[in-house]
Amino acid sequence: MTWLKKAIESAEPDQYTLQQPRPAPVLGAYLSRIDELLAENERLRANSDTTGHKIYEQLQKEGYTGSESGIRRHIGQRRREGRKRPVYIPLEFDPGMDGQVDWAEAEASSREQLTVHLFLMRLCYSRKLFVCAFPGEKQEAFFEGHKLAFHHFGGIHTAELR
Repeated sequence: MTWLKKAIESAEPDQYTLQQPRPAPVLGAYLSRIDELLAENERLRANSDTTGHKIYEQLQKEGYTGSESGIRRHIGQRRREGRKRPVYIPLEFDPGMDGQVDWAEAEASSREQLTVHLFLMRLCYSRKLFVCAFPGEKQEAFFEGHKLAFHHFGGIHTAELR
């Protein structure tokens, strides 16, 4: 397939990936020294922050004749490699399909102080919350909490489908 045909058939252009690192005849000899200076900076991080310009000046004293931009590019690449990307799977929910249920305890008082058990249901898509108090976390309270929550959210109780 020719590059033109491939470009026409694809809506998005292909991402260019470098097959081999480009040669760096001047910078190449100093790459390990730059890495040493960056590692030293990590150890002394609290007191100093080695910038690309400071490393450039240090390498010039050691005989480096190349550009500062090459050093900055290498430093940026090393820092990107060192960053850890957060690993997570984003949660996506369809409207009206998922909810989360949990129990909590709270202190209530009318004539006397007592502990009530709160049934909590949160809809995952809209994040709407329903809370209802029960005297205990029994199965009957669990089912009644669902029934009341579905009524509150405008859902249909399964007994109504029969």
